[in-house]
Amino acid sequence: MGWLEQKEKIDALNLFHSAIKSDTSNEGIASQGYKLVGPFLPVPDNRNDVFTRPEFTFYSGDTVIFVNVEPDDRVTEEHRRRAEDYERLNLEAVEDFIRKKGRADEINLSTRDLNHFEHHLVFDKHTVDSVRAGGPGADIYDDIKDKCGILSQSRGGELRFEGGLAQDDSFHSIVSAGIDLPPTPSKEFLLTGEIKPESLAVSLAQVILPEQFKQHKTVKMTPRRVPHYYDREMDLDMVRDTLEYLRYRGACDDIGTYEYSFSRENVSELYEVENHLRDTTIQEYLDKQGGKQFSMEEYLD
Repeated sequence: MGWLEQKEKIDALNLFHSAIKSDTSNEGIASQGYKLVGPFLPVPDNRNDVFTRPEFTFYSGDTVIFVNVEPDDRVTEEHRRRAEDYERLNLEAVEDFIRKKGRADEINLSTRDLNHFEHHLVFDKHTVDSVRAGGPGADIYDDIKDKCGILSQSRGGELRFEGGLAQDDSFHSIVSAGIDLPPTPSKEFLLTGEIKPESLAVSLAQVILPEQFKQHKTVKMTPRRVPHYYDREMDLDMVRDTLEYLRYRGACDDIGTYEYSFSRENVSELYEVENHLRDTTIQEYLDKQGGKQFSMEEYLD
């Protein structure tokens, strides 16, 4: 997945997130009894040998709603496989997930009344219109409707239920009525669920570092320091490669063993990072440059 695909995913995540708190009205999902347990929380089920990765998880007391946002311009076998994974998921695994999440966050997420969970896929409105008209993936779309709920979304349009399985009456009522979406959603997410170096590089260059430059002329970064700006766990080798890429692009200086100094004077180089990544991934670029090959294990030692 290159930067452009990552950007589409991030934009789609932010658009859906605007329906949770509702950027355009007081009728968001969260205001109608569905607590966002968290984004990007995997739900393992060892008994059935399945590992689901919902991007959004909602809890209402008796129901858990799992949501995956799909920015693709067509419906594919990957979407069918994702829906099938949730079909194999056991309620006991969901209960265990909710209990552990409650203990970890020290909040009350009781499973006493939990008796149901369901899964929804969110597609772009144009994609749904295309498959309904018999476009690519129409047969897969018809099959998926027997496995999960289908929602559509569009900028300046609505989040709306399009068909499929939706057994929770309250949630079905909310999305069937439609939730207005803004033409330009706020940027709650800078990264995808599976963090990629390209989106990390762009978000550092366009959001994190410019914000830091408001208070500091120079900012020092290390692979271990970067994750703290996002409150996310990250593969440190991937973070190191990202910082190395920014160094090669002239956006920072290497001042020690995987320690980098960014300066306000390099802002123009930082804002060029996105353009560079439109055609070449970070790994492809580093392979051509013959970048450092030390592992982070050596750095941590």
